[in-house]
Amino acid sequence: MADERFLVLINDLLASGEIPDLFPDDEVENVINAMRPEVKAAGMYDSKENCWKFFINRVRRTLKVVRAEPSARVNKVKFKGARTRLPSVRFRI
Repeated sequence: MADERFLVLINDLLASGEIPDLFPDDEVENVINAMRPEVKAAGMYDSKENCWKFFINRVRRTLKVVRAEPSARVNKVKFKGARTRLPSVRFRI
């Protein structure tokens, strides 16, 4: 892997279900507006916060991430300390 920052983003995604500032503000509004009917159907008040949480919970339930690399031996040394820094990313080396 060329850049460990990618693993930090994946760790954040797996730990919380979201990556801060992933979407620009206008896209966040589009997501919130798209979630409003489903939030109402679930019997919740359709505030921005509830709509966003509803979306994030859906992402958490449905997202699957697989990371595969061809050379485990090379990466074993490179990411030796990553197991403690990135607890949500599971390393199997």
